[in-house]
Amino acid sequence: MTVAVLLGCSVSFAQQSVLPADFIQSAEKIFQNNVGEYQLNNGEFDAHITAPSPSPWHAQVKSKSIAPAAAGDVLILKLDVRATAKDPSTHEAAVMIVAQQSDAPYEVDAETVVLATEKWTTHELPLRLKRNYAAGQMHVALNFGVCRQRVQVRNISCSNIGQRESTHGLRKPAVTYEGREPNAPWRAAAAERIEKLRKADLKLRVLDAAGKAVAGAKVEFKLRRHEFPFGTAVTTDRILGDSPDDERYREILKDYFNSAVFENDMKWP
Repeated sequence: MTVAVLLGCSVSFAQQSVLPADFIQSAEKIFQNNVGEYQLNNGEFDAHITAPSPSPWHAQVKSKSIAPAAAGDVLILKLDVRATAKDPSTHEAAVMIVAQQSDAPYEVDAETVVLATEKWTTHELPLRLKRNYAAGQMHVALNFGVCRQRVQVRNISCSNIGQRESTHGLRKPAVTYEGREPNAPWRAAAAERIEKLRKADLKLRVLDAAGKAVAGAKVEFKLRRHEFPFGTAVTTDRILGDSPDDERYREILKDYFNSAVFENDMKWP
């Protein structure tokens, strides 16, 4: 009898490709309502949005899946992105990415946004599926009609890493924004405005049961609610979901906000 012993070895399982290897060449390109144009240059997809788009998907490149996938599977979309021109009003450039049904009613499983910078940046984006799909029943779409901009993408691939309880830590690079650092210049100016505009002196007189002033009384205040509404846009999938990410989403919403509106829910009949 032969016995095989593995020492100090790690075992990894192959990840299944979900999109065609030649995504840029084979994908369907849709540019409607004269919002702009695109070019293919040495494996790079160059989208130039010159007019406001009625919706992000009026300037779109999409490809159907080539393999089946199950509800709960997490796809990792990998691509390089850069911007050669940003929106003149917002000074931003972005690509909206969705995984959704490839036929009507085109229900969306996952959606995310990549902010493009002047330098080529490699992004890895987790997309969790909500439904079971046979090959071809789901597609991944890159929507460029977010704003007036010129954005280029290349080296697009997508793999299925299977079931995951949480997608935390899978996105690379992590989502951030300019000025997020603790010592960002805007924070000092904001602190000054808070002292001037959001605060005021309060005089309190403490009396005992006999109506006499109590010297040196110790008083403790506890805020019951904010007069100012701190709000955000929420998605019902996160509010009603039961995954660890959904629970964390609700915790953050409760801890930091006291008002909310729906993000995309109830927009369409």
